[in-house]
Formats: sequence, structure tokens, C-alpha cells
Amino acid sequence: MANNKFLGIDLSDRAKANFLSRFFGIFYEGLMEDCFKSKGYVSEGRPSVYDKHGKYQNITFDYTVTKDNKMYLVEAKCWIAYQDFKYFELTHDILQSKWQYYKETFKFFLELGSMNRPSDKYKFYCDGKEDYFQPDGKILIWAKVNKKEVGKIREAYNLTNIFPIEDMIMEMRGKKEKDKRDYLNYAEDRLK
Repeated sequence: MANNKFLGIDLSDRAKANFLSRFFGIFYEGLMEDCFKSKGYVSEGRPSVYDKHGKYQNITFDYTVTKDNKMYLVEAKCWIAYQDFKYFELTHDILQSKWQYYKETFKFFLELGSMNRPSDKYKFYCDGKEDYFQPDGKILIWAKVNKKEVGKIREAYNLTNIFPIEDMIMEMRGKKEKDKRDYLNYAEDRLK
């Protein structure tokens, strides 16, 4: 792995990397909710996919978020040490060449909005909402992102935005209340 740091933590120590992977596997979804808030998004719940006739497609994404009266579908991947760091940093090649490993939900998410899977053939629903909705875009969240490839990835997969988890947390560090800083400090202290 070329850059073996995440949140300033050295991942060359396999025990630290595995601990951090498990730690984020348990807690990162709650952190993402806070990260969305810090970026001005409101989490609306987990969106499920239905065909035009109302038949559930056995697909539910990680989040629906709203901002400026627009709704976005969100998938978040925090694969830090998975398969010896193969998926740690998002690149165009990772998405192109690893389709056989992705679950159907993630494949559907990546294809949604393409000619193969136009979004207007589906409708989306979140618990607590009165009606189905059509998304205004898609957001992909990944542990770390190759900044040079963001534009290429966004264009290839019709993504509105890509947020690196690492950047989102680093932005939050100085902005959030004491319990969030304590949470991150606990993880860092545990890994020393």
C-alpha cells in the first residue's frame, strides 16, 4: 500500500489496521450521520428500490440525504484492511475491475442512471416518508479516495459527489462537540 495512513494512524502495523477496520465497521455509520450534518445534509433514512409497479427489488441503499430540497442516494464503503487493503483507496480501476466481488446492491447503485439502468424505471421509498421519490443524484462515500481520479469516477458512474470518509472526519474534528472528539481520541489512543 503506497500511502499507509488513515486519519494519521500508521496502518503498516496489521494489528492496528485490523482494529481500525473493526472499529469503523461498528461505528462509522453513526459518524456518517454526523458528517452529513456538518456538510448541510439531512439524513432521511435508508432508501429501498421498487419497480414502476411498486414491486420491491430486494435492494436498499445505505442512506438518503437531502440538501437544498434535493434528495440523494448514498452508498458508503469503509473497506480499510479488507483483502489486504485492495479496496482501501478508491480508484477508477477498483470500480472497473472488481465487479465480481461487489454485492448486487452496490452494482445496482453504480449502474443506476446509466443507459443500462435508467433511474426513471424505478421509484424509491424511505420509511417515514409519505410517498415514493426520484433521486436528484448519487453520492459515494469511500474510506480514502485518489483525488486525481474523482472527476473520471464521477463521470463514469453518474455520481453527484464522492466523499472520502477520512476527509469528512478530519473536517469534523474541529467543528463537533466534545463527545465526538472523545470518540476519535479513544480510537487513536487505542491504536498507540
